[in-house]
Amino acid sequence: MHPAFFGHVEDAGSQPANTHRRPSIQPGGYEPYPDSADTGTVYGRNDSIASEATQPTHLNQPAGRAIPRPYRDQPIIMPEESDLAARPSRPVRPLRPARPTTTRQSNSRQSILPARLRRMRAIRAHYTFRDVTLGRALDFYLQGASVADYRDDYDWHGIFRWQHPTYRDMDNHQLRGYFAWRTRFLDRTDQADHPDRTRIDGDAGPTPRERDWYDTCMAFSKVRAYEIICGIEPDADQGFRQLVRIAHSYAWQDRRYAETIDMWIRDYLIDRNLTEYISEDTFPVIAYDEIIDTVTHPESASDEDYLNAAMRLSGYHLNTSAFVKRHADIVRYSLRRICIAIDEHLKTRSYSLADTCFGPLPQESTSLFWDAIYLDTQRYQPQPDYGLMRLTKHEPQTVTIDPIRYYQWTPEDGWHLHAYNLNGSINRTFGDITREIDRQLRLHHHFGHPMKAPASGSLAASLTPVITRTIETIEHEREEAARPHITIDMQALASIRHDADLTRDALIVDDQDTQVEDTAETISEPAASQPTAVQAPAVHKTSAQPAEQQEAQPANPPTPPTPPSTPQAAPATTPTPTAHPTAKPGEQSAAHPGTDDPKRFLVRSLLNGEPYEDELRHRHESLSMLVDRINERMIDEIGDTVIEFDGDRPVIIEDYEDDLRQWLAR
Repeated sequence: MHPAFFGHVEDAGSQPANTHRRPSIQPGGYEPYPDSADTGTVYGRNDSIASEATQPTHLNQPAGRAIPRPYRDQPIIMPEESDLAARPSRPVRPLRPARPTTTRQSNSRQSILPARLRRMRAIRAHYTFRDVTLGRALDFYLQGASVADYRDDYDWHGIFRWQHPTYRDMDNHQLRGYFAWRTRFLDRTDQADHPDRTRIDGDAGPTPRERDWYDTCMAFSKVRAYEIICGIEPDADQGFRQLVRIAHSYAWQDRRYAETIDMWIRDYLIDRNLTEYISEDTFPVIAYDEIIDTVTHPESASDEDYLNAAMRLSGYHLNTSAFVKRHADIVRYSLRRICIAIDEHLKTRSYSLADTCFGPLPQESTSLFWDAIYLDTQRYQPQPDYGLMRLTKHEPQTVTIDPIRYYQWTPEDGWHLHAYNLNGSINRTFGDITREIDRQLRLHHHFGHPMKAPASGSLAASLTPVITRTIETIEHEREEAARPHITIDMQALASIRHDADLTRDALIVDDQDTQVEDTAETISEPAASQPTAVQAPAVHKTSAQPAEQQEAQPANPPTPPTPPSTPQAAPATTPTPTAHPTAKPGEQSAAHPGTDDPKRFLVRSLLNGEPYEDELRHRHESLSMLVDRINERMIDEIGDTVIEFDGDRPVIIEDYEDDLRQWLAR
């Protein structure tokens, strides 16, 4: 292990390779767990003190990355206590320094460090080579926490490139240069440190000096990111905003660093439970989870959204189907309703559409802040004397990203992710279902050539009866919805009829007044010309009777006057009754329609095929309103309407002719 990469490591148990040791004791007093130990535990199995040497596998962790197993803290066996104490051993050689320097160089470099940074340099955590991952993070945290509020104005523009930089990886000039950069970053005066995209992306490109300074600032931004995720920056909101600034201003230079910092931002929201910042911008996977949630819960989606989600997720290419292109409205209306029926059918068998297509919501072990110097100070307290972490939070924690994705932490098992991790792939099971739906829709609408039926015993074949029955129900509902529906507001109709009756009565009164005036004038004229004549009652034509009916009535002519020289008694005259044809029982002759009920008159005229227009016009009756009154009367009498319109002419329904004749006979 090269000391230039890991920095100076203090290992009190290091000895030469040929030194004899008891096999069960490891250097530094750490004994590995038995083979049956749970290697997925974050910090081992000790309930109070555990090692952070092991981290669970992260989703984005490269394959083949070696993960050390957790170790327990054991007392160091002194040489005089062992059975090997009497054996001679070679003297222990001191460790080689991380950066060999001369006394003059060391003094010159230390002279530029303020006292606070020198004290920070002296802080060391006790750990071994086997716990180097935890040790580097613990060392970094203890040193960074001691100078969390330190500010510097050191003018330095040198070169510093490091893959996973810490304070120990910097010389004194670089260390002061970092804190000067951090001061400008916190004061938001680091615009001059930002890489200029126009310079880098332009034809000329940056100068070598600019390129070196850009790389140095990018390495400094990594150190600041480590400080934030380790908890040296205590304000979670400020830490999130600073990580976003680093991603926007510095990480874009390196594609790998840009992807890593985006992952750290998501992990930071989970680690600090900052759910208010969770959105599709920070978690792009939410958009894909919404598609899965829409497909598996058709009852809560719209027709358009469900069709779009099915096209994205289905293994069967609905968007290229000829039937979908030709009859998109039918598929849009039917697909969601068919899937609802399938879901209800599967639930009767203790399944669901989600369980059938995706299975139960899986969980897998995961870790946060992969490829970073990270120390979980939110749930553990650093123990610098032992190089370990003491558990301080015992309650489980759950962070919900969306309805079908959430993270859960427990002290025993660490972090677990619950989600459908399909990685954007299509679902073949749901594709078989949508293909069978397309096939049945084509058969029902007689479209193209029949598609090949699914294999016997498959899921799609077992769902065929459900799909066929649902399509028939949907098409019947569509036909019923296409028929015109007439809604009659009875209250408004009653108001219209009332107004019509008032208008009719007003017209009839005016007509009667005119008739009375005409009759009075007609009677007064013969009385003035023949005052002594005894006349029989005169019959005058009235406007309420047609002219041809009045001519048919035999009238008694007046008796000629007797000469005055021969007085003669006037014979008693008896009015001769008008001759009418014998009417059927319950009916009135058409010779006197004016005395008949308008409803009965219209029904009789329609039954006998007699004209009715002139009489209704004379009565000032509206044909449509009269038909409505007859139908309302017949609803009470018979239970149904008896007259319907054929165009603009009323026609009696043939089934009710006998019922109407019986009604007229009453």
